[in-house]
Amino acid sequence: MLLQATHHWRSLDAEQRAAFRERVLVLVFQGFPTLRLRQFATCESRWETQCAEVAVWETPDLDEYHAAVDALHRCEYFGLPYFEVIDVIPTHGECWREDDFAVSQSCAL
Repeated sequence: MLLQATHHWRSLDAEQRAAFRERVLVLVFQGFPTLRLRQFATCESRWETQCAEVAVWETPDLDEYHAAVDALHRCEYFGLPYFEVIDVIPTHGECWREDDFAVSQSCAL
């Protein structure tokens, strides 16, 4: 998921961002045990990029993914918003190998 940080997010200092992650994101994701989210900041200050952050979601349960995204829309993450979605790129890990695809139906979004 390609995200653009809004002025709301950029106005927070590092301590406020960490507090938000602890206060909100940890609580949201406690309800979704099979879901994993990793978020990366792009190097937009060094290169021209179309997004400020890349969120990599991993789950074998797409219903949990949709429920988690809905929960993020009800908080500051997408609700204020701190971030706006630029694009969603759904993938299956290593799906070019037929035997791997049959064994694992994990999806990264």
